[in-house]
Amino acid sequence: MRRWDAHSGKALGAFPEASSSVLHLSFAPDGRRIAAGLGNGDLELWDAQSGEVLLRQPHTAGVFFTRWSRRGDALFALPMDDTVRVLRTR
Repeated sequence: MRRWDAHSGKALGAFPEASSSVLHLSFAPDGRRIAAGLGNGDLELWDAQSGEVLLRQPHTAGVFFTRWSRRGDALFALPMDDTVRVLRTR
């Protein structure tokens, strides 16, 4: 995955390779973190600048959707096991 400047089109760099195929990405409301739902069942939180993995939470099935709360204090993950997981982030 690569980052680009939306105004200039200039490449800003690449993130480290994810541990599995990325099924879904969502930015936190503050823009500092990215939630990544992965095909291997992991939910990862990445630092939006460096791509560093801040948290890796395993699930029993691939995480096909992530959504942050409006304040960014909760993250909802939908793995392909018919559950909804809520992660408190603050």
